[in-house]
Amino acid sequence: GKEMLLDAVWHKRYVSEGVLKNAIQELRRALGDDAKSPRYIETVHRRGYRFLAPLHGQVVPGGPTDSTTTPSHEPGDTNIVVGRDDVLEHLHGRLGLCLSGRPQIVFLSGEAGIGKTALMRRFSAEAPEGVVFAGGQCIEQYGEVEPYLPLLECLNQLGRVHGQALTEALLRYAPTWLAQLPWLLREADRNALRVEAQGLTKERMGRELGAFLDYWTHDQPHTLVLMLEDLHWSDYATLDAITYLARRQSPSRWMILGSYRPVDAVMNGHPLRLAIGELNLHWLCHDIALPLLPEAAVIRYLEHRFGGNALSRRLMQAIGKRTEGLPLYLVHLSDELMVWLEQHPQSTDQEIEVFFEALPENLKLFIGQQFSRLPAETQVILDAAAVAGSGFSPVMLAAVTGCEVLVAEAWCERLAGSRHILVCPSCPYYPERRGSRRYCFIHAYYQKLAYERVPPLRRTGLHLAVAEWFEAACGARVRNLAVEIATHFESGRNYERALHYYRIAVENALGKHDPHAVTTLSRRALAILEHQLPATPEYARVAVELYTTLAGAMQMTHGFAEPTLQSVFERLLHHEQALDESPHRLPILWSMMGFYFVCGQLRIAEQYAERMLAAHRGIVPLDSLISGHVGKMGVGLYAGRLDFALEHFQAIRSLYRPELRGMFPLAAIHPIVLSLYFSAKTYCLRGFHDQALNYIAQGIAVAEADAQPFSLAFIQWGEIVCRQLRGEAELTEAACQAFISHADEQGFALLSAAAIIQRGWALTILGRIEEGIDTIERGLILYWATGAHLSETFLLAYCVEAFLTSGSLEKCSILLEKAFQIMESNGERYFEAELHRLKGETLRTSDPAEAEHHFQQAIGIAQSQGARFLELRAANSLAKLWLGQSRPELARTLLEKAYSVLTEGFDTRDPLEARALLAAMADGSLPYTSN
Repeated sequence: GKEMLLDAVWHKRYVSEGVLKNAIQELRRALGDDAKSPRYIETVHRRGYRFLAPLHGQVVPGGPTDSTTTPSHEPGDTNIVVGRDDVLEHLHGRLGLCLSGRPQIVFLSGEAGIGKTALMRRFSAEAPEGVVFAGGQCIEQYGEVEPYLPLLECLNQLGRVHGQALTEALLRYAPTWLAQLPWLLREADRNALRVEAQGLTKERMGRELGAFLDYWTHDQPHTLVLMLEDLHWSDYATLDAITYLARRQSPSRWMILGSYRPVDAVMNGHPLRLAIGELNLHWLCHDIALPLLPEAAVIRYLEHRFGGNALSRRLMQAIGKRTEGLPLYLVHLSDELMVWLEQHPQSTDQEIEVFFEALPENLKLFIGQQFSRLPAETQVILDAAAVAGSGFSPVMLAAVTGCEVLVAEAWCERLAGSRHILVCPSCPYYPERRGSRRYCFIHAYYQKLAYERVPPLRRTGLHLAVAEWFEAACGARVRNLAVEIATHFESGRNYERALHYYRIAVENALGKHDPHAVTTLSRRALAILEHQLPATPEYARVAVELYTTLAGAMQMTHGFAEPTLQSVFERLLHHEQALDESPHRLPILWSMMGFYFVCGQLRIAEQYAERMLAAHRGIVPLDSLISGHVGKMGVGLYAGRLDFALEHFQAIRSLYRPELRGMFPLAAIHPIVLSLYFSAKTYCLRGFHDQALNYIAQGIAVAEADAQPFSLAFIQWGEIVCRQLRGEAELTEAACQAFISHADEQGFALLSAAAIIQRGWALTILGRIEEGIDTIERGLILYWATGAHLSETFLLAYCVEAFLTSGSLEKCSILLEKAFQIMESNGERYFEAELHRLKGETLRTSDPAEAEHHFQQAIGIAQSQGARFLELRAANSLAKLWLGQSRPELARTLLEKAYSVLTEGFDTRDPLEARALLAAMADGSLPYTSN
């Protein structure tokens, strides 16, 4: 009888008869049995159950049921997938394309409980043989989790199936991913990978994952589907990886199937919706919104669930109306009815309706009622489980609540067995003692409601107990759970320990080159420092370290001119000034100078350069001295004081020696590389282009030796600047095309935008005017989006030159007006002469006198700055104007003077138009000849 089974299995502990009923249902499904025509287990009404089959031999489970509806693989198997035939058909169509070598990215969206997980598992169950599925789960409670966590979970699952074959493939194609799964490696390989991972960037992570998927699903006979759940909680690194994979075009047989809740993504400010919208715009993904179930699907589900106790159609319609077609609510309301019907097998339709009317209509009340029916000692363990969050084991619950492990295990097994509150998924992420199982709530909504029921003071104590258990239980892997442990300590109000683990989490994110995670975790750590801990020198040093890290991450994610960086730097200086000695003083001053420099605030940038040159306690460290001279050199160049800039360059050359190359490990761009870029640009303006390219080559060598990606990209962009100043349109266009792709991969938005503008200029000069203008306009939008203003007058000048080629004089005037305004506001005057020359070119036809005035101004400004290259360009424009006005003597005199200057040390390969005019004058093709 029922009492005998309950006593034998649950040892007289209180459980409802519904638990027993659900266990019997599980047995019937495993055996392929039918309650209506039983072969193994028969229901004996009002008494219990009878086992019909012989008790010897091996029982062979039957095949699928004959029902037209197929059970899902949701826990409990009571979630019947109905009303989703069109979506399943679409998914199988996408899988067919995947099997033909066309990778697919598909998203399922819908509110909580809409049936996304059930649908994904049904899809996996129906997939053809040979398709391998691996799943990863995003976690809510702890915000920024380990970068790439769901993708790493997928790879870990594949490792358990394919073993050494997967390890070898990862070692060859994706070593930085394998480095995050050290348990798949031998100790010798782990040490080798630590060196390999030193050059880790998020772009490299994306490229390696793409290369691995290409090999694993194209060169090998594998088809892979990655199922990523709850992407509205995903870390940004995972989203970056998905976006990168979507844009690859190589033939492979892989598919990403992700689920998310649109409302949660919007409410949390998660960029998922923006990313999906961008991918959708280019037909790179498919976003399927799951609607609520229609009435017909609800009735179909109820008919399947209650086949042995047929409900009236009127009652099934009422259930559909109350649940509004939400599968989660429908399943749990049906469970309640099923338990009641087991207890009242002879009930009439009227009695069923009376019971049904007594059930709460609100899902929150409905689940709360389930919680309240649990015994008091069970609710104590439930509280600890809710605080534990994403998953928990009986070992953890016992340690936190003080009960015996076997008691906690029995509680978990009962609730997982009933499949109403808990499930027991396969989750190897957390270390447990051998033989211990891991559990989680059947739905995130359950965990949230259970957590809200815990009184605040008890909640604080439980968080602290969970954090301390993690510390004790996880051993060497405690660093992998730093974010989770930090959050528990913070909620448990042990702020010192929380800060300790947040700092470890920041280190982990830095090691994986995830600037989004670095930004979030640094802010959380700093919030504790600023508001929860005393102002001590020790914490001031930690604050300086964290603010420095935060500033670097924000520059990578938001650009070097992000306005909120100013407040970060102010807090950074506040804490730094409280320290007598700070190893971060130079990086702080260098970063702040760079911030104001990129923002175009040259005067403030110069102040920070002077601070680096100032003695501290009578001593100026060599690295600080060199950095200060680099800052002064840059300010001099952009202010148009070329001789001043070269004086500081000579000072740098006298101080720097190659063996000092590694003295700037914290600089985003190596100061020596930056000084070589400044010198190259200065020499270009003075007309010595070959010397400028020589300095560029030196800068590339330093950047490559120092293995700093941004330094290398910046000096490579400097070569494009020199080629453009030299007028080499073909070389500029080719260099830009290669550079833009590289800069985009590295995430260097400012450099990429500048190169797009420069490529647009080159295209117009080469005669591809329409394409060039479109490219320029796109580049300007991207450049202004970064908030940067450095070199803006230079870029705008070349935009004007391109628009002059296209004949768009109105556009030229607008851009020139903007350039002059920028020049007056920030003092960036090194291209002032060129702006006046271009202004004269726009007025050449409409107002020759005003044009001549601007040409003369350009010549005078260039002479005062020592920018002989710009002087020659302005003289050339003025000479052409005079030739058009039949004033050949003035033009000849001007050109001869230009030629005499040209021979004073200028590169013999300088492609200035002045030389062409002089040659034409010499062979008589112009209306005058030289003396």
